[in-house]
Amino acid sequence: MFIGKRTTLSENSIYILVLVSLIIGAFGAQNFYILIPKLQIFRFSLLLSFIFMIFLIKKYKIYISNISKAIIIFFTIQYVWTTEVSIFLTTINVDNFFNFTVLLLFIINLVFLMEYNKELFIETFLKTSIVMFIISILISILEIITHHHLSSSITNHYDKQLAYVPTVFYGNPNQLALILTLILLFLFAYFKTFKKEPNYLFYIMFVSAMVVTFFAQSVLNSILQLIILLLISINLKKFFKIFFLSIFFLSSFALLAITSDKLFNLKYIINGYLAGGSARIREALYLDAINSINSNFSLGYGINNSEFYYELLNDPRTKGIVNPHNYLLEMLINSGIYITGLYIILNIYISFLFLKNKQPYLVLVLFLYHIILISGSSALFGWYHYIFYIAIIALYFIKKTIYENNIPVKS
Repeated sequence: MFIGKRTTLSENSIYILVLVSLIIGAFGAQNFYILIPKLQIFRFSLLLSFIFMIFLIKKYKIYISNISKAIIIFFTIQYVWTTEVSIFLTTINVDNFFNFTVLLLFIINLVFLMEYNKELFIETFLKTSIVMFIISILISILEIITHHHLSSSITNHYDKQLAYVPTVFYGNPNQLALILTLILLFLFAYFKTFKKEPNYLFYIMFVSAMVVTFFAQSVLNSILQLIILLLISINLKKFFKIFFLSIFFLSSFALLAITSDKLFNLKYIINGYLAGGSARIREALYLDAINSINSNFSLGYGINNSEFYYELLNDPRTKGIVNPHNYLLEMLINSGIYITGLYIILNIYISFLFLKNKQPYLVLVLFLYHIILISGSSALFGWYHYIFYIAIIALYFIKKTIYENNIPVKS
């Protein structure tokens, strides 16, 4: 049940249009542009959203909660600090600076849109994410079968035997698997908040996500998806029912692979999925990231300069990979230990509020959110996960309102 806000129909329509454009843009901003890549449609929708936000602020007295103030203050401090470090080290890149500025405006926009109408924010985010999830699955199937990808896909440079690996709108398959897992995690949080039973659509989404994640060779996301299924399935009987259904679909694909190697090579899939080299490279990346606090007075290296840092180290153990594959460690390299410490404090504060409001499942969601971000190569400009972060805060406020006003929730 959603508690409506008194607004005009036209304002709500514009609100939905603006938010939908931001969410769709966040799925693959770099692939949707006019004439040249710098003219991304996502950036135009952000401008539209910013103008609409100013209109709402002028017309309505939008109350900004303490938790939202804390989020805005943190990301503003991070922006100023990291930009100054980049200038001090003379490593500032115009594109990085522009994207970092867009990111700050994006987050502030999201917070105001969420505070204006939390229920409509959640409803729009949920429906748009499900639609984009389905589109992503369909495109993934086409990629697996046809071996054709968007120009931004790293799989265009893979060996032909790995051309089946899906990436959809993203540069690499891990980012795709990360997004699919985040959507499943949000569905878990949504069902818990509104005390709803998972429907058949969720289980179809789960099975399809497991299959695509297998082909994307993301072991971490496969494990996290199983954890989400276990959390959401109430009882073990339902869990094993869906688990074995996923195994059935994977086995069907495996049988297809054995009978026709024109689609994909089963040996390469399994080897890529179970390869241990990735774990050793990540270990080296993480250790190097932690060691960054011993240089530059622990201030960080500036906007999106984790790549610059790894190139500077030239550690042979990382095999030429220059992304930290961890959101917190990426923040540590770019913004330093003090900003990273503030971010941890912010999330401890948010978790405390969740527990105070008797929502321990949201603490778990927040924890799993940061674990999921380990699977991607870089999360700094991964726009979708910031919307997810704000959406979780919106769920907290909705549940708080339900409890405080004793509003019955229809399951």
